[in-house]
Amino acid sequence: MNKLQLKHKFFVLYFFCVIVPLVITDSIVLRAVYNQEINSIKYDMEYVSGVYKNYFENMIDSDVRLTNSVSMNNKINDLLDTKFESDYDYYSAYYDVINDSFLETTSGLDRDSIVIYADNKSILDSVFIKKLSGAYTKQWYSDYIMGSQKEAIIAYYDDTVNSSIGSKRNFFFVKRINSRRKGCAKIVVIGHDSSSLEADLKAFKTKYPVHVIYNDYVVFSTEGQSIINVSSLNLDNENNVVQEVRCADSTLKIVVVNDQPMIATVVRDNWQIIVILLLVTIITNILWRIVMSSIGERIIELRKRRG
Repeated sequence: MNKLQLKHKFFVLYFFCVIVPLVITDSIVLRAVYNQEINSIKYDMEYVSGVYKNYFENMIDSDVRLTNSVSMNNKINDLLDTKFESDYDYYSAYYDVINDSFLETTSGLDRDSIVIYADNKSILDSVFIKKLSGAYTKQWYSDYIMGSQKEAIIAYYDDTVNSSIGSKRNFFFVKRINSRRKGCAKIVVIGHDSSSLEADLKAFKTKYPVHVIYNDYVVFSTEGQSIINVSSLNLDNENNVVQEVRCADSTLKIVVVNDQPMIATVVRDNWQIIVILLLVTIITNILWRIVMSSIGERIIELRKRRG
């Protein structure tokens, strides 16, 4: 150390007493800011996914309560199990039961339709009750019977539907009900209106893209109705937040996407702190150089006076 020139000694002092402490301090501060921002982003995304999850869980709970009410309604079950001799007998009994039931008041409230399908050839198709044979060609029925559970959520995109007449997007809650006594097979189908569903979900304002997925079908996306299949999305980001809503064997997946690099997000949201750290580093270096230059000049001057 004694053999080093004065400027080299100053450089060693400058490096270990200024540069190293500044780098360590800045690293600790930046790391703390980064971790705090990451946790904040994660919390926001989990909150958004929680809002969507609660929406669908409440919807399904409401559907379960409604179908249970149908299952326990003796008048509706008696109507569906009766073998009618004529159309007049059926319609007479039908209107008496429907006018005295809750079906007319609940249908249309956030629901496109409530239909009970019964395996009874003597009944006639109407608004709330239809023959089970009429469901055999429908996709929701095919998907439902493929499962082993009593109830299910079923969603799909039907490209064969004319959009001017009906919605191509379909979201159903389907449940098989049992009579208190032996009777015909019955299935309750609650169809949720796609436009109401979209309007409700759009009301949840979020800066993150959100996708609600059923199997390979995108039930809803904040990116627009043009997104139909999962294959059109990039969901490989490990920072995405995923929550599931389960109904028996059926699963709705809610994916909140962080489509921006974490570091870029941290820099964007905390640029003031980064600028301050840079200014502190630059100003400290300048002051150190000024002080060292002044000390060096004084030492050189003293040496001249002694020499």
